[in-house]
Amino acid sequence: MKLKIAYYGTPDFSAAFLKKILDDVSLPIKVVAVITQPDKPAGRKQILTPSPVKMLAQKANLPVLKTDEPGPDIDLALLYAYGEMIPDEVLSRPHLGFWNIHPSRLPDYRGAAPMAYPLFLGDSQTGVTLMQMDKDLDHGRIIAQKTLPILANETRPELEKKLTAHGYVLFKEKITAVAGWPAGRSIQTKPQNHTLATFTGRLTKQDGFISWPALQKSIANKPLEKDELPPILNNFYQNNKIAIAARAQSSLLAYQINSARTVYDLFRGLSPWPGLWTTVLMNGTKKRLKIIGMTAGTIKTVQLDGKKPVDFVTFQQAYHLF
Repeated sequence: MKLKIAYYGTPDFSAAFLKKILDDVSLPIKVVAVITQPDKPAGRKQILTPSPVKMLAQKANLPVLKTDEPGPDIDLALLYAYGEMIPDEVLSRPHLGFWNIHPSRLPDYRGAAPMAYPLFLGDSQTGVTLMQMDKDLDHGRIIAQKTLPILANETRPELEKKLTAHGYVLFKEKITAVAGWPAGRSIQTKPQNHTLATFTGRLTKQDGFISWPALQKSIANKPLEKDELPPILNNFYQNNKIAIAARAQSSLLAYQINSARTVYDLFRGLSPWPGLWTTVLMNGTKKRLKIIGMTAGTIKTVQLDGKKPVDFVTFQQAYHLF
């Protein structure tokens, strides 16, 4: 008999994970309910739009519930990028508790943006963790974990796809084993080292900002002053200074020296939203300039507010800003 699960998720890569579950007939589970974020305004016209997970659930004729709705009796709740904390009384409902697919090597990069920050910070590897949830943020015991390399030119959508695929493999291995165990046997877990925890914040549009002088320096790979670093980097180090003091010092030095790579890494982590952007002065008015395409030290494509994307050489010929 298959285990009954409730699936918690919201964005497109979480919908891709749910689709893998629904398509894999070999899994010893059955999704009986889906919980996702409420519909939100999207696009220029701010049309109320369901999340990618909700759209997939509706297509599959699965009931979509609110977080605190009782729902059906389930064996396990599985969460992947849901976007909100789960109330304590809900955490205790499933027989096997809540499992969370977290796309980092916990305790590193707890919080809302674990796939963006290792790209911002120029990490060479990351990972995916299957954990047993508790009442605190990404704090629970580890069921399984896998380390994976980050490629030099990998962007966030590419990393999302890769970590989703490997997270699914971890989940399938563990849920297949658990489903075959005799009643009463418990799954082996290990605690996280909470003293090494680092935390990420939810990305905002402002996080994509880099000052015009810093962007100009990075194109020439000139050293940056500490206060010229993009705010999202300085904020990360300030908020996590106790846990990663040594790393902060060495990395900040590297950022200041290799500014071209620093800005390119930021571009990779911000793609496609909120994107990397700056402001330029044109005819006495500040305008937003978004970097659409980039390599280390080279801007490929830009988009000025109110204009279509254009290659950077053409932009330069028209405006002579750099």
